[in-house]
Amino acid sequence: MGKVVSSASMSLDGYIAQHDNQIGRLFDWYDSGEVVVETATPGLTFHLSPPTAQYVRAWTASLGALVVGRTLFDFTDGWGGRHPFDVPVVVVTHHVPTEWVDTHPQAPYSFVTGGVAAALIRAQKVASGGTVGVAAGTVARQCLELGLLDEVAIDLVPVVMGEGRPYFGTLGVDAVVLGDPTVSIQGDRVTHLVFPVERRPAVTVENTSIQPGSTLRSTYSCRPSGGPAMQHHGILRLPGPELPEWTPRELDRSPRPQGYSHASPVTFAQEDWLVQSWRGRLKLVSGNGRSRVPGSLLGHPSPGRRAMFPGV
Repeated sequence: MGKVVSSASMSLDGYIAQHDNQIGRLFDWYDSGEVVVETATPGLTFHLSPPTAQYVRAWTASLGALVVGRTLFDFTDGWGGRHPFDVPVVVVTHHVPTEWVDTHPQAPYSFVTGGVAAALIRAQKVASGGTVGVAAGTVARQCLELGLLDEVAIDLVPVVMGEGRPYFGTLGVDAVVLGDPTVSIQGDRVTHLVFPVERRPAVTVENTSIQPGSTLRSTYSCRPSGGPAMQHHGILRLPGPELPEWTPRELDRSPRPQGYSHASPVTFAQEDWLVQSWRGRLKLVSGNGRSRVPGSLLGHPSPGRRAMFPGV
């Protein structure tokens, strides 16, 4: 699974845009060099210094998906249905813009109403192992608070804005410590910096160490109970030797046929859960926004369930 990295151009005093979302002089570096870098947007071409061109090409080549908020999506009109970096986009929103979706049927966009954790699950799926980029601002702040960011990338621009929209804004948690920069590249009118986020301590549940930001698998046995109704017994499976690089996938439940009976075969389903850390507590969030505490999933499997899921 790829890294989760927030990224934005930022002024020396910490702003990524003006209050009205205009960028001012923050993007001057995109047209300050002799190296031509094409984008997926017709008519949009970057002219970068050689060090910056190398950095931007490496960044865009690593991207598998982007997660953005509704404000940025609306301001850009969804980049016309195709992001300049030509990657799938996952939008965190309270309401799906159905009219926009209807007029852009081929756009590789997903709209998630279950919060940033659910959006990251979706992005990690479509990214196919690539880096998940997170737009700075509210979405990046929420990811940082929940312990879901691996790195913070900043394109530091030598301009002082005085006010505007901050990179993260006011945190709802204690100060988050970053490591020393692993990347520091001087370009023309910009310095590219990448800081690793120091992971919060793992939490031990049922003698198992769980790291915030990791993805866990919930496996269900679906048994008939009194006719067509089904019971779902959840057992949380942690990544191990048998699942070295598990990729989240959609919940896959077999359909219930007419006349479902106790003689029907047991079917199975799987669901992915992202580990969150919030104010010192551990919480699991599924792709559809549902949340549970780990103990309610881990539990104590019965002998029959242990037999169905050896090694759990």
